[in-house]
Amino acid sequence: GEQSRPVADGSKGIMGRKELSQKILKECFHYNEDSGDLTWIERPLSHFSRAQDRMSFNNKYTGKKIKCVDTSGYLVVGVHYKIHRVHRLIFMYMNGEIPNLVDHINGDKLDNSWNNLRSATKSENSKNSFISRANTSGYTGVYFCNTNKNWVAQISINGKTKNIGRFTTPSEAANARASLYEGNEYSKRHGEERASEAL
Repeated sequence: GEQSRPVADGSKGIMGRKELSQKILKECFHYNEDSGDLTWIERPLSHFSRAQDRMSFNNKYTGKKIKCVDTSGYLVVGVHYKIHRVHRLIFMYMNGEIPNLVDHINGDKLDNSWNNLRSATKSENSKNSFISRANTSGYTGVYFCNTNKNWVAQISINGKTKNIGRFTTPSEAANARASLYEGNEYSKRHGEERASEAL
């Protein structure tokens, strides 16, 4: 069956004193670059304080794919006494380090295939994001100004917020904002609704 909560890794003793590393991850998991699946493999005795713990863990989890999803929609797993987002572990598994941000290029938080993950700055990540659930105008970067009773469009370029102008309708504001996407590295789907919300 599917995991309903992150698997605690069962590590005790010596494992608890080591830093999480690429080597440790490769001793815990197999990663399929094409499918994005992270699967438990048989772990060595050095990860456990007792042979009995190792045998119990390996009998229960070896060959099982990580399937637990957190409240933000990311796959998660317990490793080394901590819950980790899988896409971040994959980056360490592949490159030996975890960047500040790992971006899902296509916006699908469950697609951890290697060609869909990239190291990104906060700015790059936000340029690749869907419309916020808190948005009230229906358009990213467009809000209603109660003082002037009009719609305001803004965009972030090189880390600075630029006011584009004030408009009569939210769609006019959104069109003015969208005209600045090209040349400023915004993805084509920036500000779109998530597929599940568009239905």
